[in-house]
Amino acid sequence: MSQPRAASDADAVGKPEKIGPPQWTNPRNVGILQRITQVRSPEYRPPPEDWFTFAAEYNTPDYRAADAAGEDASFLQFVGLAGDSMSPLIDLRALWPQFAIPVYLIQGEQDLVTPAHISTAYLDALSAPSKDCLLLPRTGHDSIRR
Repeated sequence: MSQPRAASDADAVGKPEKIGPPQWTNPRNVGILQRITQVRSPEYRPPPEDWFTFAAEYNTPDYRAADAAGEDASFLQFVGLAGDSMSPLIDLRALWPQFAIPVYLIQGEQDLVTPAHISTAYLDALSAPSKDCLLLPRTGHDSIRR
């Protein structure tokens, strides 16, 4: 909250204070937090409009509708509908401490949801043939989404 307070960003300070800390019983609160953290960094730049195009067989109204429905279902499964989120049940350090393949974490340098020091601490604790954390400049959390 130090960045929004320093910038006198009343919206970015007020909304998180209103919803309070996780675990939430309202899945909309996750979306509120995501919208705030997505673009608050002064270094953030949205991806160019033409950065990605679907192959023709996926660029159909039916596919787009199915993709959106799948995203919604996945999101609701992860955050839960009434405080029953699966996210606190997942302990990545305990579940996957050793990998037989290279591990690369890719995230935005300006990620306000999962700061780089959290990701690198997780990566440092892993055992893998090779591992690296790639920080993308001028990007935040979930920056590839529109």
